[in-house]
Amino acid sequence: MAMKGRGPEYQYNEDFTVCLKACYGDLVGLTKQAASGIIKVFPNPSVDGKVMISGLQGRNEIRIYNLFGEVISMETIDRNDLEINLAKHPKGTYIVKINNSENQVRVVKILNDY
Repeated sequence: MAMKGRGPEYQYNEDFTVCLKACYGDLVGLTKQAASGIIKVFPNPSVDGKVMISGLQGRNEIRIYNLFGEVISMETIDRNDLEINLAKHPKGTYIVKINNSENQVRVVKILNDY
């Protein structure tokens, strides 16, 4: 029973994928994701048009899209971090797509406030 004025507090420490159909041979629909590093994107919104991505591992292809779906930058790197400079681009929201060597994809929204 929850204390008066407070609802339940939920905590979690593992990532899961929830599927509507069977995925990876798991008929329950919950599959623990493989442990992978945490990618940090900061500061967001950008400062002076610059955003840093850290926590990358191995070879990564980084693509930056505007909201029209146009690729404004593409780079393949083997470093652990990357500085994105959006100072020459208009203010607005951009999509960063990170594709690693294991073909895992992460997508992050960033805001260029410069």
